[in-house]
Amino acid sequence: MKNAYFRIEIVPSKEERAEEWTDDQWRSVIDEYSQRMDISDAQAFWVLHKRTDHDELPHVHGRVMSFRLFMASCLKQPR
Repeated sequence: MKNAYFRIEIVPSKEERAEEWTDDQWRSVIDEYSQRMDISDAQAFWVLHKRTDHDELPHVHGRVMSFRLFMASCLKQPR
C-alpha cells in the first residue's frame, strides 16, 4: 500500500441545513460517524469547509492516518 491513510467526506443534505450548525454539532456528527465506522481510536484529523462565496454545502473532510494499525485491529477482532 502506497498511502497509509484513507479519506472521508461527510456532506449533509440541503434539508439538514448544515450552514446553521454550530461547531459542537459538527463535532457530534464526526464523533458519531467515527463510532459507527469503528475508527474512533484511529489517528485522524478533520477539516470543516464553510464557504459562503460559492453555492457549496458545508462539509467535513477527514483523513484517517493510522490505517495499518486500524486494519490490523479489525483482522484480529471478530465482527
